[in-house]
Amino acid sequence: MTDATFGKMRNMHWNDGMLLGVPRMDDDHRDLAGRIAGCAAANDQELRFHLQQLAAATGRHFADEEHLMECIGFAGIGEHRKQHALQMLQLHRLLEDAAAGRVDDARRGLAAFRDWFLHHVATMDAALAAGVTGAPARAAAPGAEA
Repeated sequence: MTDATFGKMRNMHWNDGMLLGVPRMDDDHRDLAGRIAGCAAANDQELRFHLQQLAAATGRHFADEEHLMECIGFAGIGEHRKQHALQMLQLHRLLEDAAAGRVDDARRGLAAFRDWFLHHVATMDAALAAGVTGAPARAAAPGAEA
């Protein structure tokens, strides 16, 4: 992986063009973008810790999104869940790579996750957000009691 690729990931900053109009999703996406950048900036000894934090935050975010999809009866829930499950497997592989000292592999995987994340927010999550904004207000707060 080139220094330019690492630099691009380290400089991954949230911008308002990524907003979807659902505050909880937007807040989580902002947080995840920062965590991805933090992983990219971490030295080799810190990488595993940062990947653990990213995996935990990503898992919570995916659970919140899936709850939201259930609340609104989102038609694309099956494929969306499948993508989440595949990416959680990928994040666990990155953790295994980092733990085994395969830091270059973990960083390549992180770059792939970053690219997936940006695409996912712009496509699948944008479709979910459109479904939320037309849904009853109570469904817009994952984890809230109905």
